[in-house]
Amino acid sequence: MEESVDTPILTKRRPTTVAKMLVALGLLAITLTTVFLLQTIQSDNRSKAAEERSQSQITAAACPADKLECLNGSTVTRDPNNRCLFTACATVK
Repeated sequence: MEESVDTPILTKRRPTTVAKMLVALGLLAITLTTVFLLQTIQSDNRSKAAEERSQSQITAAACPADKLECLNGSTVTRDPNNRCLFTACATVK
């Protein structure tokens, strides 16, 4: 007499609660990391912009307040936006 061998029937198993929680925690970790990196980049950009504004204000305020007398008798001052060079004298016609 032959013995019948029971072959296991493969059943579809649903993901366990633990597996679902691990996937959720992984997604949460990815999301939080992305938010952190974006905030860091934005903060760096803001710092650089503020530093550039501050440098331009320092440069603008650093020009000496002297004047240059032109040939026609008028005076001109230094231009902080042009490396503190004197502005052009008016031409006499």
